[in-house]
Amino acid sequence: YMAIKESTEELSNAKIQILQKLGIELLATPIAIYDTATLDTILRDMNSIKDVIGVNVKNYKGETLSSIGFQKENHKVYKLETEIFINDLSVGSFQLFIDKTVTDEILSGSTNISIFIILLEIIFASLISWFIGTKIIDSYKNLQEERDLFIKRSKCSFQVAKRFSWKSVCICFKKHQRDFKYFTHKIS
Repeated sequence: YMAIKESTEELSNAKIQILQKLGIELLATPIAIYDTATLDTILRDMNSIKDVIGVNVKNYKGETLSSIGFQKENHKVYKLETEIFINDLSVGSFQLFIDKTVTDEILSGSTNISIFIILLEIIFASLISWFIGTKIIDSYKNLQEERDLFIKRSKCSFQVAKRFSWKSVCICFKKHQRDFKYFTHKIS
C-alpha cells in the first residue's frame, strides 16, 4: 500500500510541476501584452488536460484577464497559484484547479486490496498451522501408543528398591534390546 501511495503521489506531484512550468512558459507573453484571445485559447487547451477543471489568469494588479472552467462540487480540488515573471518583473499570475478525486480513488482502492490480501494471508497461515498441528498431534498419539506397547511387552520393572544396582539395570536393558529396536523401527 505504501509503495502504491508513494508512487501515486510522486506522479501527481510531477504532473502538477509540469503543468506549472507549462503555464509559466505559455502564459508569460500573452499576459504581458494583454492578448486575451491567445490567453483564452491557451486556457481552453489547458482545461482539456485530464484532471484540470479550471484555469484563471490575472495581471500584475490582480485583475482577472481570462478564466475557464470552475470548481466542481463533490471533487477534491488542488489549487495551484503561480506568479509569472519576465526578467524578474511580475507580469501576473495564474491559478490552476486540479481534480484529486481520481488519485484518492486509486489510494482507497489500493487500501481495500491491501486489507483483502492481509486477510487472505491470515486465513492461509491459519489453515497451514491447523494442518501441520493435526499431523503433529497424530504423530504424537502414535508415539504414545507405541510407547505403551513397549512398556506392556517389557518384563522389567524399574521400581526403586533398597538394593538398587546398575548391574540389574544393564541386564534388563540387554534383555529387552530387541524390543527397543522394534520400537524404534516402528516409529521411524
